[in-house]
Amino acid sequence: MPKLNDFASYVRVNRGQGAALRVGYHLAIEHGAQYIVTLDADGQYDPEEMRDLVEPVLNDEADYVQGSRRMGNYVTDDMIRVLGVYWFNWLIGILIKQKITDSSNGFRAIKAQVLKDLSLSEDQYHAAELLILSMRKNYRVIERPASMYPRTSGHTKKGHNLTYAYHYARVIFKSWLRAI
Repeated sequence: MPKLNDFASYVRVNRGQGAALRVGYHLAIEHGAQYIVTLDADGQYDPEEMRDLVEPVLNDEADYVQGSRRMGNYVTDDMIRVLGVYWFNWLIGILIKQKITDSSNGFRAIKAQVLKDLSLSEDQYHAAELLILSMRKNYRVIERPASMYPRTSGHTKKGHNLTYAYHYARVIFKSWLRAI
């Protein structure tokens, strides 16, 4: 993993959620974290559900626990987004030969060792890269229900549905090809 000085340029310019998470992962690992939990800062996830995500990692039942809005409570009125969630999960399942119900969920618990072993590079659409590379390296990835509500702050910088779909698909295929 790069040294902190290598990340200094990342804090000066907003490079995206993936870049910010890589800095966070690095700092957590550098300071001795064994487990890392992430959730988006827009208020869409219920932090009270964190215990359910962390428990399988702490009990060594999984290396990576992905939250799933499809298994939990999902509140949205964007039917295009709902269809996209189904379609991209189907696509990833075909590519990696493992069923996944919510590949773009930002609520996750993961062992620090997994993050040390992955070469993450995506500045945006980080969730797909992290999930695909973890599964392709045969880490034990499971899902747990996670509620997802309309955001309470901010707005997406990833574009509208078609823009999001294009870039998310690009990251899926790029990550899958890197992991072959």
